[in-house]
Amino acid sequence: MSLIEQALRFIAVSSIAVLSIGPTEGHAESADGGTSVELAHPGEPGMGSDPSRSPLLPGDAELLQAQRAVIERFMTEDERKTYGRSVGKLSLIARLLEKGVFGAEDTWELQCLGVVLGDALALEPELHWVAYEDEYGRDAVLQFEDTSIVIFPITMISKRIERDEDVDVHQLFELALEEVHRMRESGNYE
Repeated sequence: MSLIEQALRFIAVSSIAVLSIGPTEGHAESADGGTSVELAHPGEPGMGSDPSRSPLLPGDAELLQAQRAVIERFMTEDERKTYGRSVGKLSLIARLLEKGVFGAEDTWELQCLGVVLGDALALEPELHWVAYEDEYGRDAVLQFEDTSIVIFPITMISKRIERDEDVDVHQLFELALEEVHRMRESGNYE
């Protein structure tokens, strides 16, 4: 099991509310067989040390920018005009996925697509990039306001492609936002 897979397994049972979006073993699936969402709630048993969230350090921001640059080099002139909006970022990701520019073995590039997906989500006023650190390392995540609700967009695309699943990035985007808002309304977070 890779370090990333170990981290994702730990995250699924961490004390911070975490979104893990997509059909996977052990996840509930919607009646129509579509994408499902599993949330880990604060206070679940079997957790290691408490993860921490903090502002991005300059090195974190530089890494995210380098990952964006990997994807931005594939932009067309038309895509450059809309890239500042969610729809532009999502359209670029969708085009690259549809054309099969990156395969399952291109984990780094697929995670770069995840950064751009995260940037689209971060255009929502209540979501912002932060650093998430636990016993497995440090990652950039999106945090909902100042709550324990976090999203891990960087691996949302790569883990699905590596499992040979189809990825509808627009659906993934909408589902992430819906689940963040559902979680907020439930009050089941810190």
